[in-house]
Amino acid sequence: MRSMSHRERVRAALDRREGDRVPIDFGGTYATIIHRSAYERLKTHLGLEHGTTTLSERLGSLAIPDEAVQRRFDVDTRCLGLGGYEGHDGEIDRNTFMDEWGSTWRKAEDGHYLNVDGPFFDGRKPSLADLETHPWPDPDNPGHYRGLGERARALREDTDFAIVLNMPVGIVHRGQFLRGFADWLKDLYKDRAFIRRMMEIATDHWIRVAVNALDAVGDDVDVVYLGDDLAIQSSTLFDPEIYRQLIKPHHRRMIAAIKARGDIKVVFHSCGAVSPLIDDLIEIGSDAINPGQ
Repeated sequence: MRSMSHRERVRAALDRREGDRVPIDFGGTYATIIHRSAYERLKTHLGLEHGTTTLSERLGSLAIPDEAVQRRFDVDTRCLGLGGYEGHDGEIDRNTFMDEWGSTWRKAEDGHYLNVDGPFFDGRKPSLADLETHPWPDPDNPGHYRGLGERARALREDTDFAIVLNMPVGIVHRGQFLRGFADWLKDLYKDRAFIRRMMEIATDHWIRVAVNALDAVGDDVDVVYLGDDLAIQSSTLFDPEIYRQLIKPHHRRMIAAIKARGDIKVVFHSCGAVSPLIDDLIEIGSDAINPGQ
């Protein structure tokens, strides 16, 4: 078999065709980057002395593998991410900030930021009216897309790597950050009108961002990455039937919006024991699953 380009190799795997070797992804998605402390040890092991680039100023514990590392392992993918939200600072103190959705994050000792508050937290009973009056972020915010098309085009023209467009977190994560992890789970059973409307709003926003991003990059991406954790170490987060009734229709809409833009593959990330939902994820159009734990 002839040697394939990196892009051809990834596309072959996602098309269920045999390639010249198994494709490698390290840093192509936000689920396949590396903790900064581990990255520093990796650099030492490899004898490399370059600086470390982190995912963002506030996510400084997550390192993006340098080109020298990616070429050392002959990685087939390259990451393309959206920019930050412009016009919103949200800094509360040196270790705490509020994002554009109204969710509050605080830095833990290991450097990770943990979601500690949100607009529908505190155990109170939010209403549908609260959802309608909440100041939702603007999916057309120019910060997300500034320079995105140019970066995609440069990767396409100057390299042969498979380009992975990384999308913001999915509706499961977003709901938990807005409502609180435990209350969000309880709402799936006890307040379905509220949870349905919140997921509908989050899905509409996510799709608008995805369409804007794909319009910006044109045909210069190969894969879209979507992450939404549906499981823990031992089981799914909820009864699979709950997923099928309440969440799956929104995931279906999200993936359909991507596929409608062209011949683009979708990689769906979920931590945990997601096996009971694999057939569902295939049915709604996922081309691959990243089971990073």
